[in-house]
Amino acid sequence: MSTTQMPLKSHKRNAHLSEQLRKPLNIIVGLLCLIGVGAVLSLLFVPPISPVFHILPLITFLHVLPAGLWMVLAPFQFVKRIRSRWLNYHRWTGRLLIILGLLVGLSAVFMALITPIAGWGERLIMAIYGPLFVVSLVKSFYHIRNHQVNQHREWMIRAFALTLAVSTVRLIEIPILVVAGLAWLQVAYIVSNFTAFTLHLLVAEIWIRITRRKRVVQQNAQSMPTLSSAVH
Repeated sequence: MSTTQMPLKSHKRNAHLSEQLRKPLNIIVGLLCLIGVGAVLSLLFVPPISPVFHILPLITFLHVLPAGLWMVLAPFQFVKRIRSRWLNYHRWTGRLLIILGLLVGLSAVFMALITPIAGWGERLIMAIYGPLFVVSLVKSFYHIRNHQVNQHREWMIRAFALTLAVSTVRLIEIPILVVAGLAWLQVAYIVSNFTAFTLHLLVAEIWIRITRRKRVVQQNAQSMPTLSSAVH
């Protein structure tokens, strides 16, 4: 087997793996989006724990409402059929999501710095992942403005994964509080946030690399007729 055949075989294996993982990942993403929207709606009925919701109501509004809209709109940006049929919708929704995302990210960092639930542990986590989310949005916008679609897609995947982490935080935090009680709120908050954001970023990077190799396979397949015709 030649050295050129070995990478191609590896790329094909990763392309097959991405197709196998796509459906379960779509289900998980859908559930996490529902949890995120539910968390926003729950604030209408359940008093929030964080004091910032009462101290800084405007910042709260600029965080919660854009976050809910983001969870509703963002998943459909990754649907290929929608992008193909309604490209203008995809573009204008993308611009709106950049604005919403910046509001969510910057307000989250501000709230964590001013009135954190879990002290310096929360501040440190948000000082890492908050700016990373904002940078992901800015990079995605920069790349699409320069017609670099693949890079735009990858940075949007990172941004989307980090927003979904907020839903996973609740899936980790609530069981801890049920077992240990509210006395462990700060510990539960730090553990759940660090675990969720780190896990989501790791999964995003794995998915980006798998699907990046799939695109290599597709590009090679498209170029094969051209190469063969050139030989003949």
